[in-house]
Amino acid sequence: MLLVSANVSIGLLRRAAEIASVAAAKGELDALTVRSRVLPALQPVTERWERARDTWRGLAPATTGMPYPIAAAAHTLHRALHPLQTDSGPQTSLALRLAIMATVEAAHLQVAATRRSDLKGMASGVSALTQAVFDHVPGARSLTLWRQLERLDGPVPISIPAQVRTEMLRQAVGTLQAATLAASASHGLIEVGVRKVAPTRETIPSVPGARQRGGFDLRL
Repeated sequence: MLLVSANVSIGLLRRAAEIASVAAAKGELDALTVRSRVLPALQPVTERWERARDTWRGLAPATTGMPYPIAAAAHTLHRALHPLQTDSGPQTSLALRLAIMATVEAAHLQVAATRRSDLKGMASGVSALTQAVFDHVPGARSLTLWRQLERLDGPVPISIPAQVRTEMLRQAVGTLQAATLAASASHGLIEVGVRKVAPTRETIPSVPGARQRGGFDLRL
C-alpha cells in the first residue's frame, strides 16, 4: 500500500507538472504562477517521493501481490490527469490542485506508517536500509541487533530497528512538508482562475423614459 501510494503520487505530480506547463504555454493558466510558484514546488516533492518509493520498494517482497481494489484505485488515480487536452477556465486549475492535494494525503499515510513500532519489511531490504542508516550513526554498528541483521537475507519479514524508523520518519515528514508547500503553491492557480472567470455586471438595455441608478437602467 505504501509503495502504491508513492508510485501514484509520483505519477500525479509528474502529470500535473506536464499539464500545467502545456496550459501555461497555451495561455489557459497564468504563466507567471505556473513557472514561479507551481513548477518550482512540484520538483522537490517529486524527488522526495521518488526516494520514498525506492525505500518502500526495497522493503516490500517482490512476490507480494497487490489487491485488485488497490490496483484499480491506483490505476484510476494515475490516469486522472492522462488527457493532454486542457479546458480553459477553472476546470484545469481545480483538477491540478486536487491531484496535488491528494499527494498530501498520501504523505500523511507515510508519516503514520513510519511511526508504527511494529513496522516490518523483508530481511534483505531491512538489512540494506539498516546499514545505510547505521553508517551515519556513531557506535550503531556495535548493536546486537545490527549483528543479527547482517546475517539475515531473503524475503522473510522482520522488524525495522527504531533508529531506522526514526530516519524514515524524518524523511516522511520532509515529504509531507514538501507536498504541503506544493499544495499551497497550487492555490494560486485557483485564485487566478477565479479572477479570470469572475462574472461581470451586465446592464439592462436602456428604455426610453427611464433614468439610471447605480449603473443600471431601471424602470420608473
